[in-house]
Amino acid sequence: MNKLFLSVILIFLIHTAHTQVRSSAATISYDYRIDTLYSDTLKETRLIKVALPEEFSREKTYPVFITLDASWMFEPVMVTVKQLTEAKVIPSSIVIGVQSNNRSKDLRMGSDGGFTPASRAFCHYLTKELFAYVSNDITMPAFPVLIGHSDGAVFSQKAMVQPGQPFRAVLSLSPQLEKGLLQEIKTFTEQNFPDQFYHFIASGTKDATGRLKAVIVEDSLFKTVQNPNLHLKSAIYEVDHFAVANRALTDGIAFIFEDFLEDNDWDEALLDSLRKAGTNPVDVVKAYRQKVKRIYNLDIIPREEGVFSTAFAILSNKKQVEDFFAYKTELLGRDKFYNTSFAQALELVKAYEDALQYWNNNLEDPNGQTGIFFYFQRPLNLLMNQLNRPKDAIEFVKKWSVRRPEFALYLNYTIARYLVDKKLEKKEARRAIDYCIENFKPNGFFKMEDAQKLKDNLK
Repeated sequence: MNKLFLSVILIFLIHTAHTQVRSSAATISYDYRIDTLYSDTLKETRLIKVALPEEFSREKTYPVFITLDASWMFEPVMVTVKQLTEAKVIPSSIVIGVQSNNRSKDLRMGSDGGFTPASRAFCHYLTKELFAYVSNDITMPAFPVLIGHSDGAVFSQKAMVQPGQPFRAVLSLSPQLEKGLLQEIKTFTEQNFPDQFYHFIASGTKDATGRLKAVIVEDSLFKTVQNPNLHLKSAIYEVDHFAVANRALTDGIAFIFEDFLEDNDWDEALLDSLRKAGTNPVDVVKAYRQKVKRIYNLDIIPREEGVFSTAFAILSNKKQVEDFFAYKTELLGRDKFYNTSFAQALELVKAYEDALQYWNNNLEDPNGQTGIFFYFQRPLNLLMNQLNRPKDAIEFVKKWSVRRPEFALYLNYTIARYLVDKKLEKKEARRAIDYCIENFKPNGFFKMEDAQKLKDNLK
């Protein structure tokens, strides 16, 4: 098998209205390779375009997007997949572009609406030989997706309804209902699906009349389908025939991965329901991973800002916090925010003594997070407020004012204000506020008049 490596380069020119300013150019490139594959069925060699994820490993499995009409559909699919992957809407994926030397021969149906001998041979090549090539030369496809536009859309739907076809999702963009195809699709929707299956169709208001009508008719069918493992969606855009593909790719690909998208801690209704049900936070993460494995056949490590944030938000006791961080560390390892995240979780469940220990662990760690006052303010607030230990708070300020003098003003003002408000340790309050006045520098935390007012309150 011959391989040729290429790049798709997108050039963005930035123009200004002033002629004296030169325009600048930047490039974004997406690498892919071209393989040649001889087909015993077609009796000829075909070109295959292949785009792999940046951190591709043969030891892993990936969704595989197979797009027809590689000469002009491959690049839009590749770029869309890249963008959606970076946005965490879909997992890292492989894109395969299938070249047609004669697309009419490969893709069109006969007058009876069925495959011609040539298009049937191409379907065999696509579903058998190409799959063998992907499995043997790249990796086992975890979740195969077929994408077709125009004649490719008709072909994709015809391939979809064939018994034993290997795809788990089909995007048919600007399809047309050939003779008998609507009934075949209806029969397809009534079958038993052991796994989840996704089908997305689209047209445009300026599309060919027959193609727009096909989507309208199929949408009417879709609305009658009650099949729990079959997910159907249609869309009509304000575009013409050729723009349907580009307009619909993002929506279609996002739709078939709707069950991959992670929940997060912004969904208050979800959080409330989980709390009311007494859901174990670790089970939330495990359930998501199991769902993705069941549907997409992928072993996923969730994101900090995704389902892990959902689980974090519903922590309710110290044991849950310990179990959560043990499981999270097992999956992600111990990152630089381990101590501070643990401390905040313990504060959330009101385990204040333990939280203080983790805040202090962070400050004592040579690699800890100590670059801003926040990391000193949190343990100091615990000592002053939740734990009501003013003497320890005073010692904390003295210790860290010496070790981190860049925060001494903030530390001393914080303890002075606390002691004055609580009418505690008047001598220490005066010492701290005198330090602030004598060493004052303009800052965003307090003004000189604030410090002077505190001192006046001590009289």
